[in-house]
Amino acid sequence: MAYNSSNEANIVRQEVYDGSLNKSLDDWLLGTPYFNDRSSGFMDGDTLNITKTGDRATSDYEEGEVISFDNMATSRIDLVINKYKQDAWFMNDKLKQDGWQADAFWAENVRKSGIAMQRDMEKDCFALANNQTLGDLNNINGQPHRIVGGGTGGAILLDDIRQMKLSFDQALVPVENRVLVMDPTAESELNKLFNITAPTTGAQFNTDFSGGVQTGFGSRLNFLYNIYGFNVVLSHNLPKVVSETINSKSVTNGVANIAMSMASAEDMPFMGAIRQRPESEFFRNTHRKRDEWSATCRYGFNNQKDETLGVILTPQ
Repeated sequence: MAYNSSNEANIVRQEVYDGSLNKSLDDWLLGTPYFNDRSSGFMDGDTLNITKTGDRATSDYEEGEVISFDNMATSRIDLVINKYKQDAWFMNDKLKQDGWQADAFWAENVRKSGIAMQRDMEKDCFALANNQTLGDLNNINGQPHRIVGGGTGGAILLDDIRQMKLSFDQALVPVENRVLVMDPTAESELNKLFNITAPTTGAQFNTDFSGGVQTGFGSRLNFLYNIYGFNVVLSHNLPKVVSETINSKSVTNGVANIAMSMASAEDMPFMGAIRQRPESEFFRNTHRKRDEWSATCRYGFNNQKDETLGVILTPQ
C-alpha cells in the first residue's frame, strides 16, 4: 500500500476537537454606580474620617434681645479599607506546548479573575444592608425601612413597594432615581401578580404594565418598569437572610431586596473607597518552568445615609 501523506494528521490526532472554549456565563454585575466612591479622599493610611452635619432649627427672636448661639451638630463616620482580595494561577511549559488552546484558555482566566473580584466587591457593598438593626422595622420619621414581604411566607407584594415609597417620602429622600435591586426570585413573584385577563366588569384594562408578560418587570441591569417610583433591576449578589422576624412576620432562607436612592453620590446609602483597583502581575518562574499570574485589590465600604436605604426581606 502506497504511503499517503494526507493521513499523517489522522495518525497524530485521533480525535476531533472543537476550536472554541465552552465559557461559563458572566455575572450580572452592576459595575460601580451603587456606592459613593470616596477613593480620592484618601491621602495616607487605611481609614478616612468623614464629618456629617446635623439639621438646623430656627427659634423666635425678640427685638433688642441677644441672639442665641448653638454649637454646630456634627457626627463622624469612618471608612476603613478592610478587604484585601487575591487570585492567582500558573501554566506550566508542558501544558503550553501540548495544549493548542493554551493562549485562549489563559486569556479567559484573566477575564474571569476580574469578574470574580468585581462580584466580591458588589457582594461586600450590598452586605451593608444587613447593618440595619435586624429583627426591627428601623423606623425613620415614623415609617419602616426594613420589612418582611406581606405575601405568603414573606413573598413580596406590590403593597410592600408602596410602603417603601411612603418610607422614602417621609424621610425626604429625593424622588428621582430611586432604585429597587431585586433578587430574581422576588421579581418572579411580581410577575405572578400581573393580571393578563381582561376584566369582565366592563372596566378599562390596566395597561400600565403593558408588555410585562413578555419581559417581566426587570431584565438584568435594565430599567424596564417603574413601580411606585422605583426602577427595578436584578442582582444575584444581594445579602442572604437565614431567618428573621420583623413585626410578627417571618422569612426563612431569604434574601434582602434593596431599595436605595441614586439621586446623587451624597444621597446613596453606601459609600466606599478602592485603595487598589484589581492589578495583575506576570512572573516567569524559571525554577518550576511555568508562567505565573496573580492579581490583588484592596477596598472598603460603609453605610453612609440610613434614610436612603430600604430593605424588603423575601424567601429565595
